[in-house]
Amino acid sequence: MKLELRAIRRSEVGRVELPAGFGLLVVDRLAALVEVAAEGADLRDRERLRRYQKALDLCWQEGAITLLPVRAGAIFSHPSEIARLLQERAAEFERDLTRLEGKVELGLRLALINKAESAPPNPPAPSGQSRGLAYMQQLVQRQTQEQNHLKKVEAIIEELATLALEQSYLPPAPNATFAEVAFLLKREDVVSFKTQLQHCALPAIIIGPTPPFSFV
Repeated sequence: MKLELRAIRRSEVGRVELPAGFGLLVVDRLAALVEVAAEGADLRDRERLRRYQKALDLCWQEGAITLLPVRAGAIFSHPSEIARLLQERAAEFERDLTRLEGKVELGLRLALINKAESAPPNPPAPSGQSRGLAYMQQLVQRQTQEQNHLKKVEAIIEELATLALEQSYLPPAPNATFAEVAFLLKREDVVSFKTQLQHCALPAIIIGPTPPFSFV
């Protein structure tokens, strides 16, 4: 029976009633949240994702329990392989659990450009030098708008970083319509962090708080 490793936490926090297909594999001081990996399962299946989210929430309890989330795709052929992993890397997992204790991740999606701006410029007519010049001017204008938005994003991140412990940010690709950044916060700082976002210079969507996916 193949299992997918979903998260790691300490075992002494106790067991929880998990959704069907999920379980906790306990090895000494560590416990692995595992899911039965059905052959040919659709990774985008909404019901499966809903069960996974529920299992994660039960194990994490809104940050009350420190959790090391594991990216999708960590498939093992037998429970003994996961047990061996927990034993061999116990010290590393313990260090990470200690480092992330009492901390959560808050994601931020910042709009870079609105729909009107993101529409490609109208192509020039087959003839007419002035039309071609106007088209090039539109391209330059759009690039300038994107650069200005990126400067605003960087300023926002710099300001919010003073309230966070760590941050994870990769500049967006050219022509992207939004930028994403993740912040590592103390649980007790989430409310004040969200309050600060009310003055954000760009439209923003808050994601979380969640387990610290970006900081493991």
